[in-house]
Amino acid sequence: MFWSAPQGRGSRGKKPGDRWKPRLDTFRRGGVPAASVPPRTEAFTGRSQRWRFFDGYFTVALLTNDEVLDVNQDPLGKPAGRIAQDGPREVWARPLADGAMAVGLFNRGTEPAAVKVKWSDLKLRGPQPVRDLWLHRDAGQCDDSYEATVPPHGTVLVKVGAAKG
Repeated sequence: MFWSAPQGRGSRGKKPGDRWKPRLDTFRRGGVPAASVPPRTEAFTGRSQRWRFFDGYFTVALLTNDEVLDVNQDPLGKPAGRIAQDGPREVWARPLADGAMAVGLFNRGTEPAAVKVKWSDLKLRGPQPVRDLWLHRDAGQCDDSYEATVPPHGTVLVKVGAAKG
């Protein structure tokens, strides 16, 4: 993967979405059949995710996951920030152009852990729809928080809130 600046604007653009972005069109394409892509618990969890970043498995899985690509290429371009931390458990979030929030639940520990995001930390109120982006599965309406069991050195990526507009 390579990083590139917007053409003709140097290292910073005039709006948040114009700053340096990863260029997904420069990933090495490994020729790995989609059927051989391992499940989320293998390919998309913490340490494995980093090790497989340039591996064909990760490339195929990433390039075929439209929901994760939509978060990566969101036109709003605002970076994620850590909104909560409790020991090795962390919650990171970023606003999306459609009004929803992308939320990453991280477990940096060596044992599976329940990681919870509260709507108050996201400045949201009332029941919110939640969707697991790696599994392509709706988690339903959650009243004031969402909690997932995250494997050791693992990550869960969800979209919280309904798209506006």
